[in-house]
Amino acid sequence: ACFRLTGLNVSEQQCTDGPPIVWYTLPAGSYTIEELSVTAPYVKSSEAINFEIDQAHQDFSSPSVLNTLTQGVLKINVQDFDGSPWSGPDVSFEIYDCGSDNDCSSLDGLVAVLTILEGQSQGTVLLDESLYLVKELPPVGYVPADGEQEIIVRAGSTETLIFTHVIHARRYCFSWLIIEIITWVKT
Repeated sequence: ACFRLTGLNVSEQQCTDGPPIVWYTLPAGSYTIEELSVTAPYVKSSEAINFEIDQAHQDFSSPSVLNTLTQGVLKINVQDFDGSPWSGPDVSFEIYDCGSDNDCSSLDGLVAVLTILEGQSQGTVLLDESLYLVKELPPVGYVPADGEQEIIVRAGSTETLIFTHVIHARRYCFSWLIIEIITWVKT
């Protein structure tokens, strides 16, 4: 965030990515701090902060600005059927905003596609506060057990979805074939 301090022959601007901003050697007088910009997912404060420093520098406040978060974090974890972290190929998720009527039946509100790369088992995306439908787009040859899930994302919070039991279709069919052959040989 960037701020401007104005007052008694002073007009200075400073930016920070977290640590507090400190202006040193200000003479006694009246001052105003205005927030000029913020980074996503915060909302810029529209209120100016006025404060005074007295002659003895004894009576002054240490003003602070609290920015409101406009978005929340959606974290998606992918795991194998046994609960271990996903170790398969890239897997993608389409994220749909269900709208103000909370209707997730139509897939009209695509807002993001999150891809979890091979060798990774989780990914995150910033989203506005709303109800979302998350639809898995499994890799070729895989079938998801949890193909679609709904979740409410709230501003300033982290919500987590877990997609589990992704089965490799060829491996599954092959296992079924072996069971059929074993059964046939026994009879």
